[in-house]
Amino acid sequence: MNISKRIINYFCVVGTGHKLIPQNSEFQKQHTLTSLEIQIGQFSEDIPMKENEKWIDLCGNKQVWLRCIYDQNSSPITSLTIKELKIEDNELKIPLTEDIYPVPIKRKFDQLTHQFKGINNGYSLYQGFYDISQYTDMQQKKNYHIVLCYKTQNQQNYQQPICDIQIILADKIDKKKYTSSFSDMRLVIPKDFHAIQFPLCNIRFIIFKQKSSPFKVAYMPKIIDRYPLVDHHDSPLSHMITMIPMFCFPQGIYLEKSEIDPISKGQQIFNFVLTSETGKRTYCICLIFHEIIPNDILDQLGHIDKEQLICYPKALCLLSSYNCPEQMRELIKYIYRCSLSKNSIPIENTICNIINKIKFPQQIFEQENICLKYVLPSYDICFYTNYKYPIGYNEALECLFRLLDINRIINIYCAILLEKKIHFISNHLSVPGLVIDAFLQLLFPFQFTSILIPVLPDSLRGYIEAPVPFLIGYSQKNIIEQNQHTQVDSLYVYLDTNFIVNCENLTPIPEKALKQLKSCLKPFQNLFNDDYSKQYLKRVDQAYHIYMDDDNYDPEFNKNIDWYQIRNAFLECNSILMKQYKKYILKDSNNEGDFTDIFNVQGYYDHWKKDKFIQQFMETRIFQYFIQERTKFSENESQYQFFDKYIDSKDQKLKFQVPKQIIEIQVPDEDQLTDFIYKYDKFPQLNHEIMKDDLIDNQEINQEILQEIIPQLDQQKWPKYILEIIYKIWFLIFIINVRNNQDNKVFQQMTELAILILEYMREKHLNLTEKLFRYVLESCGYFQMDSKALYLVKFMKEIKLEASPATHGVYFQAVAQAMNQKGLPSDKQQDQEIILEEQRDEAQNVYTSSAYSLHSACPICKRKLHFEEIIDSYRKNQYENSIECLKSNQGCGQEFVPKIQITFFQEENPIEAELYDIYNPIHIIKNLENIIYVKGENFILSDLFEKQYKNLYVNIIFYIRLVKLPYGHLIKQSDINELQNQIDEAIKKLQMKKSSTIFQRVAKEFDTYRGKLSQQGDSSSNSSSKFKQEDYTASQNYGNKYTKKIFSQLIIDQFSLQNNKRQSSSNFQSLQQFDETKAESPK
Repeated sequence: MNISKRIINYFCVVGTGHKLIPQNSEFQKQHTLTSLEIQIGQFSEDIPMKENEKWIDLCGNKQVWLRCIYDQNSSPITSLTIKELKIEDNELKIPLTEDIYPVPIKRKFDQLTHQFKGINNGYSLYQGFYDISQYTDMQQKKNYHIVLCYKTQNQQNYQQPICDIQIILADKIDKKKYTSSFSDMRLVIPKDFHAIQFPLCNIRFIIFKQKSSPFKVAYMPKIIDRYPLVDHHDSPLSHMITMIPMFCFPQGIYLEKSEIDPISKGQQIFNFVLTSETGKRTYCICLIFHEIIPNDILDQLGHIDKEQLICYPKALCLLSSYNCPEQMRELIKYIYRCSLSKNSIPIENTICNIINKIKFPQQIFEQENICLKYVLPSYDICFYTNYKYPIGYNEALECLFRLLDINRIINIYCAILLEKKIHFISNHLSVPGLVIDAFLQLLFPFQFTSILIPVLPDSLRGYIEAPVPFLIGYSQKNIIEQNQHTQVDSLYVYLDTNFIVNCENLTPIPEKALKQLKSCLKPFQNLFNDDYSKQYLKRVDQAYHIYMDDDNYDPEFNKNIDWYQIRNAFLECNSILMKQYKKYILKDSNNEGDFTDIFNVQGYYDHWKKDKFIQQFMETRIFQYFIQERTKFSENESQYQFFDKYIDSKDQKLKFQVPKQIIEIQVPDEDQLTDFIYKYDKFPQLNHEIMKDDLIDNQEINQEILQEIIPQLDQQKWPKYILEIIYKIWFLIFIINVRNNQDNKVFQQMTELAILILEYMREKHLNLTEKLFRYVLESCGYFQMDSKALYLVKFMKEIKLEASPATHGVYFQAVAQAMNQKGLPSDKQQDQEIILEEQRDEAQNVYTSSAYSLHSACPICKRKLHFEEIIDSYRKNQYENSIECLKSNQGCGQEFVPKIQITFFQEENPIEAELYDIYNPIHIIKNLENIIYVKGENFILSDLFEKQYKNLYVNIIFYIRLVKLPYGHLIKQSDINELQNQIDEAIKKLQMKKSSTIFQRVAKEFDTYRGKLSQQGDSSSNSSSKFKQEDYTASQNYGNKYTKKIFSQLIIDQFSLQNNKRQSSSNFQSLQQFDETKAESPK
């Protein structure tokens, strides 16, 4: 059961804001045509073209050019045409009724090409050269010229400006016949272009494209107001800020011309679900309404008829951790009504009451059912709890049984149990969400844990090709617009027409269960009716239903339906499918490892006499998740116990439980009543000064290390676990940097590297967690790497790691944020990147010009411990940094913290040395997670992180260098080229085919080095080396063989190569003295 006391977490208003930003970045790049002229003459290869010009070869001979000039301070040109105009007294006559202007012709040495002479007898008179008849295949009439003309915007012409002009060629059907008609020509006109129906010579046509009308452009939605302004600690809004607007307006925001008051247009209402990176679902209800567009936005639309009534949509949204859509629908409708009517309390107080006061008691005991009654002036809204089974949602069940017949409902239910990819298609926003919610109710006690998107935004439509189970709803219009092809392994449910595609090869549920289900549903088969379905669809999206035009509507009909009986029918079916399942759960199973380790799959298959459906069902995440939950104490334990009792006795049924406790919340409070009457012309901007801020959680943030239970690992598994932790540290730093550098292509290449690291970890049998894949999928979303994302999902399936809704939710959020970033001009992003690179090029990278040396001598007995022994010692105290000088290894038993020295170089000379404690990798990642939890991710990228947590910062770089991964993004003054080189080097090593591991290659490089070292003994030439003969022998004796197998080669590479650098220093003796003096006082 959800332990959150608060029912409604947030209230949001979604709209365009004060600035209209088109969703399609191409719209912002469109230019405006403002001037035209025809130039005659043979130009050299370099036409004198300016930045705002475009030259078009009209005849294909590079002698007649149409010069197009864009974005000048003159009236925009809206259309082109070719006319036959009369010539009198060397003057071109254009009827004023035509409202057109001629395009002048300029020859190379002509002085006068175009002059307006005035108006006479209803004609505009022009003097100059305009005749293009010699460049067409048409016969010229006497005293007439063929002229290219254009129209411009004015008070009678509100067409959109031309943004592009091109020439296309046509094929003649009858090559002997030349006319200006299209009937004898084959002409392919690109989409959104218009053709001048008058051919030039060589059957060439001028085509032009107008800028998109502001009423056909989808504008980007965003959250323009919210309450509270501060995120709740247990359910932050920050990770959903880019997602909420996208799901409120799946196709973007469109402006509308209206002849009626915006309120009379009606209001839409629908629900959707968001999934956080932790897998937590947030349930949202959205009410869309219209308002008259304000003047500051009207001015951004350009040249339009401002006398007409123009409106735009906004959305009100409530977010909750509880799935209570019926109650949330009533609340959001109540808030909107308050904005339309007179009230004695401001709307801000109404919103505060809903967020702050609708709360369950501090403790909800599972032994009782509670009703929380929110008392409104004219009706009550009741929230119920039930510990035995989820609360039903009758409106969703009604929608399902009104739109689909029972046979199709059973087919879809069967497909959901087998985890097929199911597309719910409707032209009504609310329908897919209602139908999906109904099926989720009928699944009890099973849970659908894959992708769940009742409303799919257009920008995420490519994700429906993901090779994973999903329930996704979207509009039928987009299938036609995007020419989408059906997939064989998907089920397409057309909800508006009771039609399903690809259900022929669906494996049916066992006959006994199917027969029982159909028998129980027989009384409800009359709920589906074609005529009533059409009437139902007309009102399903309406927030406020109007039934006057619905002859088939019976207000008493729904009251007589026992919706629990429908749920009981499917519960009976599920109980038949799971009959005697407990007998096949293997005893003493620890809920880890393969599913076959906890459940006797073959035995249950034999029990069902090798039924094909049962075989497929046991392979699904739905079935396996249920069994895994039954092998441990689950948060839904009481619901599972109810199901077990139902299987055994059938005495218990799903039914409405009379609450044992009713808690009333009165609205408004007496202290909120005033003599002032509040009335609003439109939905107001919230005045947060009068809104209560008691929403901020008072609970203290735990600043201790967030500990998790670490399994007791033996000597063989421990070094692998430590190596896994080091990789996790790198991945965590990686995703934090990606989130803050989405416009930096270096991190896109680092994403490629991250995928290679995952592949390498699989090859080395290291534990791959869903969180690691989640990080890389998120990065793929930011950089629009769709193919890589699909590859990762398949990768997870190959290693039997199911992608949870959280993982897909994170990917969706990343794609959404990337789409929002597209609103920035690309040249500005490039300029920022160039400036950033220049700044980094000038900076000095001190950490890459450094050498590490180990200071691990016991302070008592002075015995030197090797790094392998240090790693092995962490197994005793997993969260501590101190190690023990083991007596079993000829030590004294003293506990101490080993240290590492970093010596910084300028060219070949040492300039500084610092001494730091060596941290346990487990301690590092837990401290890192705790800092992020308390101070946020951005703190990790700030200078304060390095200053306040210097030891932690140095250790992170040390361990990342240890496994030879890029670390330049951690260094504030790092050269971007150095980071690029680190990425290239890591990718190169991981892609080498002959050697399966980096570590083996490093080992080969140093086998010879160690052999020479053992032969030379204590020679003076090696007196400064950290790996002298006696130390090497000690490392063979201390630290288990598994630790040495993984870490010895890495440590040699980390220290020995740098010791070579130290020995090659021009002043090696002074370096030794430098180390000794600097290392005495740690910083």
